[in-house]
This record gives sequence, C-alpha cells and structure tokens, in this order.
Amino acid sequence: MVSSRTIGGIGLAVALVAAGVVAPRVNALPPGTPSSPGMFVAPGSGTDTTPITWGLTAPDDRCPGDTTTDGVRWSTFLASVFVDTATLTYNASGPIVPPGAPVGTVVQPLSSTGGVAQVSLSTVDTTGVIAPIIDVNLDANTGASGVSDGAYQLGIACVSPTGDTVRHWQALVTISGVTATSLDWSLGTVPGAPVLSGALTPGDGTLSGSFSASLSTPPQTGYQVTATPQGGGAATTLSTSTAGGFVITGLVNGTTYDVAVSATNSVGTGLSSNTVSGTPTLLPRPPVSSLSASPGTEQVVLGWTAPSGPAPIGYTIDVTPAVAGAPFSVGAASTSLLIPGLTGGSVYDFTITPLHTAPFVGAPRSSGPVAAFAQQIGTGGIEVLRPVGALVLTQRCGVYGALPEELPSAGFPAVPALPASVDQVGTAPSTDLGFADPVFAEYPYPAVPTYPTRCGVDMGTARLVTTGGFAGAYFAASGRLNQISVVDTRDVDPGFTVNGTVTDFVSGGQVFAGSLLGWSPVVTDDSDASFDGYDQLVIAGAVVGPGVASGLASARALAFAPAGRGLGIASLDARLKLLIPVTADAGTYTATVTITTI
Repeated sequence: MVSSRTIGGIGLAVALVAAGVVAPRVNALPPGTPSSPGMFVAPGSGTDTTPITWGLTAPDDRCPGDTTTDGVRWSTFLASVFVDTATLTYNASGPIVPPGAPVGTVVQPLSSTGGVAQVSLSTVDTTGVIAPIIDVNLDANTGASGVSDGAYQLGIACVSPTGDTVRHWQALVTISGVTATSLDWSLGTVPGAPVLSGALTPGDGTLSGSFSASLSTPPQTGYQVTATPQGGGAATTLSTSTAGGFVITGLVNGTTYDVAVSATNSVGTGLSSNTVSGTPTLLPRPPVSSLSASPGTEQVVLGWTAPSGPAPIGYTIDVTPAVAGAPFSVGAASTSLLIPGLTGGSVYDFTITPLHTAPFVGAPRSSGPVAAFAQQIGTGGIEVLRPVGALVLTQRCGVYGALPEELPSAGFPAVPALPASVDQVGTAPSTDLGFADPVFAEYPYPAVPTYPTRCGVDMGTARLVTTGGFAGAYFAASGRLNQISVVDTRDVDPGFTVNGTVTDFVSGGQVFAGSLLGWSPVVTDDSDASFDGYDQLVIAGAVVGPGVASGLASARALAFAPAGRGLGIASLDARLKLLIPVTADAGTYTATVTITTI
C-alpha cells in the first residue's frame, strides 16, 4: 500500500494520494470519547461475571436494513484495540479474525449472562431497530479464550447477508488480572504519556517547567511529576491536578535530576513522559531595574529602581576607569547617587550590584558608556518633534530565523535545530487585492498603514505516525512560519500581543479541525538595550501542541511584550506541527493562518 499526505499552497493545505489502493480506516471512536454515539454501557467496571447492561438510543440505534426483507442480522464482538472493527466480517459463530492479523489478536463474540453467544441474531425489525439487546458478561472471554491484560473494544455490529459489517457501535475497555477463569475490567483506558516541553528552569532548590497532556478516556484525574537524582537517592514527587507549568521544590542545589511526568485516570496510571534533566542552582538575586546615568559638568548622576524579590541591604557602585572614592557604597533606601570628580569628555561605565546577606549575591547591572560634560560648555536652543509612532506587523516571504532543536512530542520525533535562511531579504507577500505589497521596500516599518498580506507555507509530505499513543491514528507534518516582524514606536509604550489562529482544513466537502495544528514560537531577535538603559522585552508564547485543547483553532499568543517594554523591533518565528486524521479522505486540504497584533 502507498499512502501519503502533502501540504502546500497559500495559507496551509493538505492532500492524500494513494496508488491503486484505499488507505485503511482505523478505530471509529473520536479521541476522548468512551463509546460510539447512541451506545450506552453500564456499570463502569466489574469482573468476568458482572452483568453488562448495554444498548442503543435513538436516533443512533438503527441498522441500514432489517432481518426479514434485507437479511440483516446482528452480532456482538470483543476485539483487540488495534483492530479496525469497521472491517470485521462474521459467520454464524460470530466475528472472524482478519487475515494477516498479528499473533495474539483477539476477535471474539460476547455471551449473555446465561452463557448464550450473542451472534447472528435475527431481531432487526422493519425499522432497523435491534431489539432486544440482552445483558452480557465476560465470563466466556477469560484467559482460557486467549484474552490477556490490555485494552479492547466491545460492541454490536449490523451484519449483511454476506457477513460484512454495515454499521457498528463500540466502547473501549481495559481488562486486567486475567486468569484462566476470571478477569477484571473497566470502561476506558489509562492515559497516554504526557509531553515535557523544552528545558527545565533551575532555581534555589527548585526545578520548574511545563508539560502537555495526551488524550485520555476517561479524562485524567491527576498528574505526578517525579524528579529522580541521577547519582541515586530518593525521588521527589509533585502531584498536580492540571497540566501546564509546575515547580518542584525541596531539591538539592548542584544535584542533577531526571524529571518525568505520568498521568492518572479512574482506570489507572499511564506511561511516563519523555525525561528532561536539570540541576537546581542558587541563582543570583535580581539586578536593579531602570538604571540610568545622566551626565553633568564633570559629574554623572545615577538613578535606579530597587530590584524585585527580597530587598537588598545596600548597593555597591563600581566605575571604569577608576575614580577617587570608588567603589561607592550606599544604603538600601537609596535609589540615586551623584558621582563627582570626573574628567570632562571622558567616557565611563557604571556598574551597580545589590548586596544581600550570605550566601546570596545580587546580579550586577551596567549603565553602558557615559561621557561627562567638560567644564566649559556652550548652550543653544534645540527643538525636535518626537512622533506618536505606530504598531506595525509585517512579513517577508521566504525569510526564516534560527529554530532550536525540539524534543519528541506526541506524534513527532525529535527534530534538530534549524539555521536561519540564507536569504534575509525575502520577497513581498501578496495582498488581498491580488498583487504584491507595493510598500515591501519600506519593511519593516512602512511609512503608511498596510493592509492584509499573506505568505504561503509548504509543509512538505506528511508521514504516518507509527509509534506512541497516536500510532496509526494520524499522519504528521511539520514546517516553518515565514518570519514576522513587529515594530512598536508608540510613545505610550502599552506593550503588545501577537496572536495567531487557523481555520479548519477543507478539501471540497471534507473538513478536519484546525485544532490539529500547533506551533512552537521563538523570539528570534529583539531590540538591544539602548543608550539610556531601555531594553525591549519580547516573550515567546507557549508551545501549543496539535490536538491539545483547541490547538490554534483559538487565538494563541505567538509572542507578547509587557507594558513599558514593547518599544523596538522584534523578529518572530515558529515551528508548525500538524496532525492529519487517517479518516480524512484523499484530497488537497487548505486552511488560513491569521496573525494579528494588538
């Protein structure tokens, strides 16, 4: 069989191509649902002798045909979780193991609580309703029949006179404790492995990071984040009820820990995530902020804002080249210092370091070069207008920034770092009016407001996911966003947020959700610290996993700058990841990514 998925065109597009065959379908249950629409199963758990009450509810309770006129009959099945139950065939004894199935594949009928196999039943009435559906149990499906611990599908199928499945309903169950005569079962399966994102951030006896959850039926009830010393010793475990950011405390500074996450639901605890290592470190206390150096006649006045966090007990100020009295010491309440005795016209660097009680030290911060005025100076009137400025978003087609390496995630292997594109000029994006942006030569700061523009994204050829929780259920493709430039020159400096959303992917009458697109944002560059100490701060948005929550179907931050730290030019990039359901029919799928800034 040959099967592939290709993505390209303006916006995002997906296509399926098959050579002479039809790609097989997989389990028809949507992710995160315990059973097919219209089917109910009770109770939620039991043993091999526990009666299972099940049935179908309108309007999803009908076969396409009846027994009397069309010869449609119905049967029950218990099948290994990897079996495509939509393709099962039946004989008078029930479902048949598919040809070429792996050794150990389970395909069996279910029996009533009285031990009667529920197979080839002729109770499909003229409206297509199956009645009655008798309670069953798993007494006939214990270990002696070949069933072992693991995940299975149990269900009901409408069967044509030739033995083919014409409609079916199913529920997921986990079977455990199997012996030759007994077993236990629960509706649903244990959660898949979570995914730890990126590197851990060290702190004083702490490691912090974030993780995303995998799909789970039933839903996850909690997570365990475990830090294990590499050199041996007791592990430290953090329990949390939600996925996302975490901080593990009580660790030993200087010891390297392996950190992994596992998820738990009512069925049990799933596999551990990927492992990320980190070493807690006694980090320097924060530096002062808003450090400024104002030159005067043979003097400079330093000003600063006290650092965040624990208050310092004082400050030390160093001067390069050295001057009389340096280094200077001031008290904790001071936020300015006049330094006299400088040589007019000479250039000096000033470094201020907060002081803390041992063993803590403050991080230093330098002012940058400052020239004192000479004693004799001339004066004159100078007038200049500082414009109000604007917030401008631009994109250059074919230009990419460097992307870091990325660890494996659900459906995707580890990927190496990607260099920046050789071409850092690129081409003009197209406009909604059908021609190239005429102000492209003025990028990244056009003199006039621009209008909607777009660059195409080609994500290459998708490959079937063959490992992990998504194996056999999705194709995966990845690509890069054309680099985004954000220029903020507004004098009020309110900060900004750059958001991205994507539409559903469409091919003719076929659609799959835009939530299956995710990204890993990167701030490739931003404006350096200025002469007066101003330093733009642009922060990359959170990694959005494909299929996690709403993916990029809802507005997600590509990057943001807080108020007071947005002035300057920032370059933004992102790695794109897309999961394509194998149930999607062949065709070229397109979607539109919209990037906005406010």
